Amino acid sequence: MKAVKYIIFSLLFVIFSCSSPTEKPEIAHNFQLRLDLSQLPASVALIRGQLSNSNSDLIVFNFDLDTISHTATTTVSEIPVGEWNLTVNALDENEIVTHSASTIVLIHVGLNTVNLVFEAEIGDIVIHVSSKITLTDSNFSQG
Repeated sequence: MKAVKYIIFSLLFVIFSCSSPTEKPEIAHNFQLRLDLSQLPASVALIRGQLSNSNSDLIVFNFDLDTISHTATTTVSEIPVGEWNLTVNALDENEIVTHSASTIVLIHVGLNTVNLVFEAEIGDIVIHVSSKITLTDSNFSQG
């Protein structure tokens, strides 16, 4: 009888010691992107972006174009913290990609701001990224 209790206790110990707690990824509340369009060709009618990560998450978004200030802006909310691949596509009026560029961005807890510049070079676009990260108390959940 003692052997049965020992085996049951051992099995329970192994089962519970092997289970790992599930961790929720930290969420960045806002990811703001600003794109300088001063060198963008006139044929571009739409700027679309996407963020993808190693967990197969995909977030697709459109930029708001301002033809007066020659900028495009967008804010993406509730992005898990970590490394993301940012792809920005310039599309013509038929939604055909005319220019595309990609870079890796690191999303932190708090407000993440990325400033992008499109440069017309040899018929393609190069993205120069500068980022600013602001951490504020309002970005952290109370718990």
